[in-house]
Amino acid sequence: MNKTWCHDHGHGVSQIHFPPSSPDLSPMENIWNTFKRRVETHNATTIDQLKAHIIQEWNNTDIEYLATLANSMPDRCKAVVANKGHKIHY
Repeated sequence: MNKTWCHDHGHGVSQIHFPPSSPDLSPMENIWNTFKRRVETHNATTIDQLKAHIIQEWNNTDIEYLATLANSMPDRCKAVVANKGHKIHY
């Protein structure tokens, strides 16, 4: 929804202002960074090796780690709001 439409047709609807770019609200950033480092340790020299290592490392991804990242979302959101959309430590 854009501001003009909300103003003209809002009927009491409030618009939520999100930070324009907040990687702190994306646990995928954490997952990709960790995953990338684990795959790189294999030093694949062919596409086939790389594919095999990607599959291996994805299958070895700790479900508890993923759950911890997902469960961190309420705290991440609160921290970003408290910091007025600026970078937080996550």
